[in-house]
Amino acid sequence: MIDLTHEDYYQKITRNNATCCVEIRADWSGDCFLMEAILQQMETEFAERIQFVQVNVGAEPKIAKEYGVTELPMLLLFKKGELVECMVGLQSKTQLRSHLKKIS
Repeated sequence: MIDLTHEDYYQKITRNNATCCVEIRADWSGDCFLMEAILQQMETEFAERIQFVQVNVGAEPKIAKEYGVTELPMLLLFKKGELVECMVGLQSKTQLRSHLKKIS
């Protein structure tokens, strides 16, 4: 997964025609580490269709504020630069796969 900064976030996500899954996370969150492991599995499964990236709220608070992050992890699903879905909290592999299939 690619770590995004505020400088490259908008270029790679909102101004991009790719389908993306963005994990907004924190280094101190156990649920974020669990979510990252699930996302790495999904990254392999959806490699040809979805780009997986992450944003650390500690390093990039502006992005967290923009999306109203109050709980971690938060997953943002984008298609052609448009936010199509937001999921809050730890998602199971089955739940996440279902959401990813809808947008891919």
